[in-house]
Amino acid sequence: MQASDRSETQAFLSVYAGLLPEVRAETFPRPARREAIREALATDHVLTAGQLRRYFGADAADLASLARVRHQVEPVHMRGTLVEAEFCALKVSEITMRPSVLAHAVGTAEVRLQLGIPPQAWKTAGGGDEDVEPDAVYTTPEGKRLAVEYDRGTYPSKKITYKLLSFGGSFDGTLWAVPPPVVTRSGQPPERNRKQRVRDMVALQPELARLRKTLHVMTVCWWQDETVIVDKAAARLSDGQGRAAGR
Repeated sequence: MQASDRSETQAFLSVYAGLLPEVRAETFPRPARREAIREALATDHVLTAGQLRRYFGADAADLASLARVRHQVEPVHMRGTLVEAEFCALKVSEITMRPSVLAHAVGTAEVRLQLGIPPQAWKTAGGGDEDVEPDAVYTTPEGKRLAVEYDRGTYPSKKITYKLLSFGGSFDGTLWAVPPPVVTRSGQPPERNRKQRVRDMVALQPELARLRKTLHVMTVCWWQDETVIVDKAAARLSDGQGRAAGR
């Protein structure tokens, strides 16, 4: 988490008596590490091998004990980056969904892991693009309930407004997570900043004004340890240049 993001998130969570610890890979003995991994997966349902290594210090033997599937997936909807990730779960049935659904799930889980929220304070609610329910619910130490939503770039403005208003009427606050701007290897400028987009919506739409103090927009990047296998924007640029040279 960038320093500016961390400072903003700490200020928001402090209102709810939340804490934002320094999150480092744990160095448990193997039995304790296995138990921590199982507890996390029982809560989040699916995590990537990269997340398990980053937050729990998982090794090959730990991963071998889990149900796993490898997919190529767009971490940000309809953008130039494609990564190869290994998705892990306690049961095979939890990794049989479409790759885009798995990417949404691990993006939601990254919020919890990045903020150091314990599994017992977090409930994965299912959510989804068409669901009015949030992706997860975080219960703070003071008993406040925060809706947690991860938007990987699939939500149009009307859906964002609808979900924010729904959460605002049912929860004490909202954590809205988005991916960071993706910079292509072709040297093109980054895509629009989704974090700023949501903030602008709240500032400009009167019906959302009451949510300003109870909404926090943060960025999460679950794929930072995954292998970028192709940059489609760069590939298209290269292909176009090749065709032009062949004329």
